[in-house]
Amino acid sequence: MSMKQLDLRKRSSFLIKSKFLIMKRFMENRNNHVSRLEKGIATNYTTLICEQVTPLRNNHLPDERVLDLGKIENLRLATQKLNGTLIPPGRIFSFWMQIGRLTRRKGYAYGRQILDGCIVPAIGGGVCQLSNSLYILAKESGCSIVERHRHSQRITSSSASDDRDATVYWNYIDLKFKSEIPICIKTSISRNYLSVRFYTDHIIENKSVVVKPQIVALSSNAVTRSCISCGEADCVIHQHLPAILKPSKAGGITFILDGWSSEFADWVSLTAKDTDHLLLAMDGLRWHSSRYAWQTIPFSTVHSASLTGIMRSVKLRRCASQGASRQLIQILYDERIAHILRKQLSIFSEKLCVAQNLLPYLWMDGCLGGRDVSVLMNRQPIHLLHSNLNAASSLHPESNTLSDFRAPRWIAEAEREALEYCSSIITPHSYLATLYPNKTHKLNWNCEPVQKMSFGNNIVFPGPTAGRKGAYEVREAIRSLNVGLMPCGNELEGEAFWKNIDIVSRTSSKSWLEEAKVVVQPSCIEDHPSALLKAIQAGLPVITTERAGLAGMPGVTEVAFGDVSALSEAIAHSLEQMN
Repeated sequence: MSMKQLDLRKRSSFLIKSKFLIMKRFMENRNNHVSRLEKGIATNYTTLICEQVTPLRNNHLPDERVLDLGKIENLRLATQKLNGTLIPPGRIFSFWMQIGRLTRRKGYAYGRQILDGCIVPAIGGGVCQLSNSLYILAKESGCSIVERHRHSQRITSSSASDDRDATVYWNYIDLKFKSEIPICIKTSISRNYLSVRFYTDHIIENKSVVVKPQIVALSSNAVTRSCISCGEADCVIHQHLPAILKPSKAGGITFILDGWSSEFADWVSLTAKDTDHLLLAMDGLRWHSSRYAWQTIPFSTVHSASLTGIMRSVKLRRCASQGASRQLIQILYDERIAHILRKQLSIFSEKLCVAQNLLPYLWMDGCLGGRDVSVLMNRQPIHLLHSNLNAASSLHPESNTLSDFRAPRWIAEAEREALEYCSSIITPHSYLATLYPNKTHKLNWNCEPVQKMSFGNNIVFPGPTAGRKGAYEVREAIRSLNVGLMPCGNELEGEAFWKNIDIVSRTSSKSWLEEAKVVVQPSCIEDHPSALLKAIQAGLPVITTERAGLAGMPGVTEVAFGDVSALSEAIAHSLEQMN
């Protein structure tokens, strides 16, 4: 009998035995009342018991990169299942009860698994890095170990080398332990490390239980035999390798984009290469939508969530241009689009460039950990947005537009964490650039000066009459100056808002730029100051706040939001200069 036949018989015998052991373990868990534990409210557990930090990448052979990347993807999915798990006193924690079976349908990839003393590719391979950390922390925190198994091979410089490892194999090789105090497990993945922490809500008197974070690294000589690099093509497992290795997917940046802007489009066109990949909320070129008109050349692959993107556009068109209902629709469909595009991410997507509105949902999906992430930032972070809106609302409590909506807290926190995690911020917005000065790549606004033949005679307020655009400050400043005003947008603060103000009506045959002498918009929030950019392009003086993101632009005067006196002085000075 050939070695290949012996190998096949041995493998078949193993699979039959595994099926029996799996069913046996199901019955044992049922009889012993071992079940899945619920997740707790993580903020209630603030006392750190212990922490383990281990590197994500231990690859020492280029050919095995695919298995390292597969392992990282498996850890992303497994840590999402585990994060926040609460272990009540006396209850048994079971690794497999919490994580569930690792299947391709759930998104698990081929990773590194130790089998018969060799490193072999296996779906879900590499999650032992997580079980190793759990076992070490369970011992450090004084938990009772109910079940634990060693690896079949002791790898040099790994947890297994000093008997601190815990291998797992669905579902009969498990890790189980229980605690006398409540424990909340918190897991996270940074660009380079897996962190597992045990927290409790108890006061720990025995300070020796609290241990310093450990960074455990594997030696470059850790692996002696690997299925990919051993060269033994007669092995049955080796026959699967051609299906696992797909070099065509490797390399490049994956751009995850939503709304189009000329500044970001220019940057992407200069950055993108034919090895990059494009994921779109909506294919604007195909559906003839200028709002999503991203170029699909030179990307090697292009995917979109166009049907969901179209549904979002339809829903937004049917609702009011301002208000909570519009924002709720935006959040709902942004989350759906992010989930759809997340499924198109390859394990080879190690570098991402993400639209800001999709960022918090991708972060909550756990798909950003272990990757280098850049963000196309076009608005204030939600936590800062809330703070600025609350401050403005306290100045003008009568304004519904300043208080009608706040995003859920979990979205604000997810975005804050994701922005801190990201390696770079891409923005043309000078105010946003100041928020993360050490990692911001500042773009220029697309604003080429044009010759303006003549100026009008009016103070123009180009934005809608809304508190966030500085409408209340403009109204008070105009009253103090006793001059006329030409408001151009919708009156969102009510029809009587401009009562007792000298309002100048627009000439139907002219644009507001032709009738303007000074443009005023002291915004609390300004994402893309398109109207002000047009005014700058026409050579008009512009009065706004730093939050408009136009610092350093020609003809721009900045005043603090809410400072009516400074706004009045700036308007008077600009009028004097233009006369």
